[in-house]
Amino acid sequence: MDFKLFKGVDQDMEFKGLKAQYLLYMGGLLLAGLLLFTLLYWIGLPIFLVIGVPIGLIFYASKQIFRFNRLYGKDGLMKKMTFQRVPFVLKIRSRGFIRHLKKKRV
Repeated sequence: MDFKLFKGVDQDMEFKGLKAQYLLYMGGLLLAGLLLFTLLYWIGLPIFLVIGVPIGLIFYASKQIFRFNRLYGKDGLMKKMTFQRVPFVLKIRSRGFIRHLKKKRV
């Protein structure tokens, strides 16, 4: 009996060094650059601005995406953004909340 081995099934997606969600960020960046190029061309700006501005923004943002990929790894950026939303201190101004918890347990 022969079994096929599927190597790398549990591996994360990776393309040119970009991992996981950074691939989506790069795809969104390229789509946004294309839309910006189209908008600037439709407005009628000079061609060096129509080409230069989107390419410059795409270059800068892609450098940042590669930097985040290298700095935080696969899930590190999501963990950092989640940790920033956690409150540093919880202030409870009345004991009614604790009384309510005690009533539920009985």
